[in-house]
Amino acid sequence: MSAQKRGAETKGKGSNKHKRVDSADCCVDEDKESLNVIEDDSGKALVVCDILILNHHLPQRSQGDVEIEEYDGTELDLKNKCISCEKNPDHAEFIPIDEFKLQHLPPTHRDKNLYKLIKSMADLTVRIHVGKVSPYRPMFWPDSDRIYKPPKEDRGKEFTGSGRIVRIEQFKNGVNEEDGGRESDYTKCWCSKCQIPPSNVWWECSVDTATHNVFDGVEAAHTSLRLFFDRESCDKVIIEKVYLIYNRIDDDKCWLQFATCDQSLGNRLENMINRYITIQKKVYEKYKPNRDTDKLTFIVSHPHGCPKKVSIGHWMTREKRDEHDSTVFTYSACTCPGSSGANVHFPGYSGFPEFVHIGVNGLGFNTCGANIADY
Repeated sequence: MSAQKRGAETKGKGSNKHKRVDSADCCVDEDKESLNVIEDDSGKALVVCDILILNHHLPQRSQGDVEIEEYDGTELDLKNKCISCEKNPDHAEFIPIDEFKLQHLPPTHRDKNLYKLIKSMADLTVRIHVGKVSPYRPMFWPDSDRIYKPPKEDRGKEFTGSGRIVRIEQFKNGVNEEDGGRESDYTKCWCSKCQIPPSNVWWECSVDTATHNVFDGVEAAHTSLRLFFDRESCDKVIIEKVYLIYNRIDDDKCWLQFATCDQSLGNRLENMINRYITIQKKVYEKYKPNRDTDKLTFIVSHPHGCPKKVSIGHWMTREKRDEHDSTVFTYSACTCPGSSGANVHFPGYSGFPEFVHIGVNGLGFNTCGANIADY
């Protein structure tokens, strides 16, 4: 499957698509309030979220917790959060991505393709920064007294999580020539760096993360992404214009989208995604026969908003949630605040789309959002 077509199967039944927000200044239209619709200052409509769907489908986690990291917006505060971490005080089980070697894998899994897959997934992992909490984000999880993070006293703060680039498409004059002439919503590039006149050739990229990371279009309008954050000294590649294009409240997943007309960046990301897809297929076929005995699990995330880390463990439980094989795993691979939204990989299983880390369940185990597992 090409990078351009990857992810097309994700927009399935039960999705809640959002129109894009062109302005951060949104206001409630009283006539549409019952439908949970807001408009930006140009009158463009945006469905913030369907509260009826939200109330009905959000999982009950009365004692669990999601893993976003609230902070004051400075890198220093994130470092202090890391130092004062209570969940994993020494972070010994996290491996910096630029130090990750084949020998870090269990002896039974020191396979070059598996190693390449983890590195490839890391290439596409991004840090998500949300600069404003939406006024439409609920204070509590539905039918629960558990706080829907961030808590009221921290709603003036910023917060961070993780995600992964899962799809890329190139457009010329608004047309994707490799996907049957599919048209973009635009005829010119809409990235934040485009000058007048904007470029007529650009790439649109989709990022997979958790809904509780970026709750609605209001938060997306105040969201930025940092790419390739592998070490403190690396160059800053920041995406400053992000749209929310898709979310699923019930399994805590959403898709963000950004554009770039930087040819070097577009080609680099396209090559990375194609490499990931190629390697993932090889790993899937190799580990599928023993996936329920090996139970290997790995995650690449930005714990505490710091440079990306790899954590390796095993899944412990696997629960089917419905007749469509929607599945939830619990696992031992380490995570921290800031890991919410990171992709979780279970070699031998193929999620559609990927499994996304959402936090800790009521029993204290790390868990992902429900997803369709290939049985």
